[in-house]
Amino acid sequence: MKSIILIVLFWIPLVAFSQQPKGRSATLATKSGNDTIPLVNLPAVHIYGAIDPAQAENLKKYLKLRRDVLRAYPYAKLAAQQLKFINDSTAKITSERARKKFIKETEKNLKKKFEKDLKNLTYTQGRILIKLIDREQEIPLTNW
Repeated sequence: MKSIILIVLFWIPLVAFSQQPKGRSATLATKSGNDTIPLVNLPAVHIYGAIDPAQAENLKKYLKLRRDVLRAYPYAKLAAQQLKFINDSTAKITSERARKKFIKETEKNLKKKFEKDLKNLTYTQGRILIKLIDREQEIPLTNW
């Protein structure tokens, strides 16, 4: 008796909820003549006026600058870290010959590591990279 009750209680909800075909869902609808029109709540849409051409040009320039900075910024951070490391390391080296050898070796390693990526930067991205590196340094590299 208990098993029959358990089977009935278990199978009734399973059969009741499995009647709908997969991929379909029940929606509210209204009938208009022979047509059935679904009732759907759509999210609100905000309509703005046309953008001023001057503002559009400024936005275009801003988005281009933003793209270029986002492309160059990680390299600027790495370059600032490397320059700090080189400056700290060369300060500890007493002989001029060993200092030049260390700088040349470090430059060779950096070229090997980053040359391919940096060659893919555009002219503008390269200029931005130099400015960002300059900004990261405590002592300016050049007078811009």
